Amino acid sequence: MNRRAALKIMQLDENQQIVAWNNLVTNADPAKYIPGDNRRAAAIVSSYMGIANNGGLNHFLTYSYDLDAHEVLASLEKLEASIAATQFRNVLEKLGGSLLASTEQARWDQLEDLWTEGLDENDFLTEAADQDLVKALTKHIEEYAEFYLQMTDGADTWLKH
Repeated sequence: MNRRAALKIMQLDENQQIVAWNNLVTNADPAKYIPGDNRRAAAIVSSYMGIANNGGLNHFLTYSYDLDAHEVLASLEKLEASIAATQFRNVLEKLGGSLLASTEQARWDQLEDLWTEGLDENDFLTEAADQDLVKALTKHIEEYAEFYLQMTDGADTWLKH
């Protein structure tokens, strides 16, 4: 991050941090952002963290059929969640290295063929990966504080900013 960008980071009080965090995670829809946008990466990472923590990596990969797994990995790397990225990369490699965006049924079928019992031991976020994700998303929120603080639940008017 350059010096000018660093100066724009807003210091948030505890209430603002909670509001910004909640706005990110409740509005984490990658489709609302263009590819390459840091907010799209954050939406992907937020979805990854939430779904993987509540159902495992297989569940995330099944549910996120509309995302290319390499974009998920790139998003983890973009937000500097290196521990989580390494864990995801390892699972992806064990699946053959690629899961392209597809239909729900096609992704289900692909994972049915590729996911082995041996992968079950990797079907969760490690504590270190989870902490890494929280740290990366917290940093992102600080960098985009104004954006996340102005979000309102259910309204897309914030996308125009």
